[in-house]
Amino acid sequence: MTVFKFVAAKRGRRIGGDWQNAFERYYCQGSIPGVIRWDEATAAQIASVKAAASARKFADLIIALKQVPLLDPELVSTIIQKIQVACNVGQKLARGTLNQLIVEEKAFQVPIANPSGARSFSGVTQTRPS
Repeated sequence: MTVFKFVAAKRGRRIGGDWQNAFERYYCQGSIPGVIRWDEATAAQIASVKAAASARKFADLIIALKQVPLLDPELVSTIIQKIQVACNVGQKLARGTLNQLIVEEKAFQVPIANPSGARSFSGVTQTRPS
């Protein structure tokens, strides 16, 4: 049976009834054949939905950090591709993982000079820029 999450995002506190100031409730389609109605989901159904949501992919920060060079910076796009391959994740998650490494100061964003003299590129390294 499919469980649906109803969210009262904007006016959750004012929705009234038996929502009890909650912003979300879980429902499933009624179990009586031929009758269209919504039944409140059981605790077991809600737990299975939440467990499935927590099983989403994530990138291991330790493996991702191994893709960042220690000294010579590499292009951000190259590091993102390396994280994608090493962690078996998509581009969006790999970019978010790299951003997390930068925020946690495990990796540092540095400019890479363009040989033609045009604007520089953005690179990443594990060495703090001086």
